[in-house]
Amino acid sequence: MKTTHVSDCEPGEPDARAAWTRTRRRLERGRGRASGAPGRPRLRAFDVAVRCTDVALRTLGLYERGHRNALDLQLVRYEHRFPDLPAALDGYRVLHLSDLHLDGMLEVVDRACALVRDEPVDLAVYTGDYREGYRGPCPEALAALQQIMTAVDSRAGHVGVLGNHDGSEMVAPLEALGLRLLLNESIVLARGDARVVIAGTDDPHDYPAAADADLLQRVGARVGPGDFYLALIHSAELYDAAAAAGVDLYLCGHTHGGQIATPRGRPLITHLRRGHAFASGLWRYGAMIGVTHRGVGTSGLPVRFYTRGEVVVHTLRRGE
Repeated sequence: MKTTHVSDCEPGEPDARAAWTRTRRRLERGRGRASGAPGRPRLRAFDVAVRCTDVALRTLGLYERGHRNALDLQLVRYEHRFPDLPAALDGYRVLHLSDLHLDGMLEVVDRACALVRDEPVDLAVYTGDYREGYRGPCPEALAALQQIMTAVDSRAGHVGVLGNHDGSEMVAPLEALGLRLLLNESIVLARGDARVVIAGTDDPHDYPAAADADLLQRVGARVGPGDFYLALIHSAELYDAAAAAGVDLYLCGHTHGGQIATPRGRPLITHLRRGHAFASGLWRYGAMIGVTHRGVGTSGLPVRFYTRGEVVVHTLRRGE
């Protein structure tokens, strides 16, 4: 499969990545970051809640059960039908991994590798949060990610975006592993006479000032009748901008499906400011199909209740 990179620079800005890096680093220093920075009251309150939950689960004897649940990854398959899907893309398979948080629960790596190893796909995509922390070196997470990527059989390689846990310093080491990051950028993958147009923004939850939502519209203006438009975004919070831009399939994560949910699977906490209806699994907004990945790993506590981690394979089909 032939791959072509399409640059998406703002007028007057010859290097979009340089502009993104300046903005992201400024936000990471604490000026303008919406939430999640170490030391902020919001994060401290969340840390207190995590510690209290940890004590409660251990006191009730539920911690080990929750940890076993977190390690019980499942393979989920979706088949999406699009009336105008180019014939050359009928049967196109996309592996989707999100919220791996690998250094927070390394035991999940072997299970993830086992699930992806026998699933050859046309493309592998990753929608952020490769690590558990926010800053500093994360060699364990990178080594674990490399192990998973090596197990994946992807004809067009690996494409991803950053999450709210992924600092700008992770771009170089992630791309050194062979992960093509989209930092408010787009690429085009050609298959026969059809094209898969992929747009990826920075995380819109913690870094809204660095996430270029207008990118979706600019790329959408170039999408032709023989193209399929795929958006990779860490959270579902740009759902309306993506639908307005003509995105066909919106893949995201961030919420872990709640990680701890009600017995009916309703997330207790989503960490979304908007798009709460799209916090888990398959959804639709207008003509656009979306899927919010429930995460490979966990964050805060390595436990799950009434939700399971997952490895997702999407198959594109032509038809109603």
